[in-house]
Amino acid sequence: MENEWTVAVLSDIHGNRWALESILEDIRNRGAGAVFNLGDSLYGPLDPVGTAKLLMDEKITSILGNQDRLLVENSNDFANNSSLKFVYDQIGQKEREWLEKLKLSHLFENEIYMCHGSPQSDTRYLLESIDSGFDQLRAPGDILKDLSSIEQPVIFCGHSHLSRVVRLPDGKTVINPGSAGMPAYFDDLPLPHRMESGNPMAKYAMVNKRKNLITVEQITIEHNIRTAPESALDHEYE
Repeated sequence: MENEWTVAVLSDIHGNRWALESILEDIRNRGAGAVFNLGDSLYGPLDPVGTAKLLMDEKITSILGNQDRLLVENSNDFANNSSLKFVYDQIGQKEREWLEKLKLSHLFENEIYMCHGSPQSDTRYLLESIDSGFDQLRAPGDILKDLSSIEQPVIFCGHSHLSRVVRLPDGKTVINPGSAGMPAYFDDLPLPHRMESGNPMAKYAMVNKRKNLITVEQITIEHNIRTAPESALDHEYE
């Protein structure tokens, strides 16, 4: 009999513990068999310690995002990034050791491959092109090239904060669960661009496999959206 499973996948919490709490409550109500986190868990002027504690207490399998990696790799180069400095100053040894143990990718049942950005880089968007300054879906052939070494039929990626489900010509399904805690952002690398989800709600994905059929639910959760920005203001973050 083929393996059957139900998994919940979230990404890009960015220290928004309140959004994470709402998502985990919803996951419990839906009864996922396993929960995975695609990284960029703590970066942001919110509650990195509370977020890390919740992820550790709930024993949620997590991987390393690009901002997580910066916290692990270099603690002395945050002069131009006040948010990274805030997070580094807030977290303690326990949170640092947790981050240091995280890997760049994860496999589940040899049927799901998970990464933060793309298999090649945690700073590269797998599904989106930003050449215009906004997101555009990449050509299927370009996505396939980035996945040429991946054998699993289901691929999860994060990083862009945009919920997407893409079925490729070879039958692979690529899913971005969107951002759990940061619905929009501006970045100037590799060129200036904006990523906007269009709503302030917390996002994650549920994926079921039954009788060899895959079902994907992209889920948005209401929560108190004022709490996070008010917390950032309390921290005098600019």
